[in-house]
Amino acid sequence: MSNEFENQVMLKLGKLEAGLDDLKKQLLDNGQPGFITETRKRLTHLEAVDYRRSLIERGISACVAILVSAATAVGVHRLIK
Repeated sequence: MSNEFENQVMLKLGKLEAGLDDLKKQLLDNGQPGFITETRKRLTHLEAVDYRRSLIERGISACVAILVSAATAVGVHRLIK
């Protein structure tokens, strides 16, 4: 009984290892770009786009702040006169 159980466990373990090897080949580079490599490329691209967008948004926010400050200063100056 114990020997039969060991054989079944070893057979299932062998199938599991083969499945993991196949999964590893699908995920990692195996002569062709794999899922992880493609995901890394997309993430790098999205990070660059996000960085550029944040710089643009900061520039726009700075311009708006300057315009509001200038308009406020002009309005206060007109009220004083």
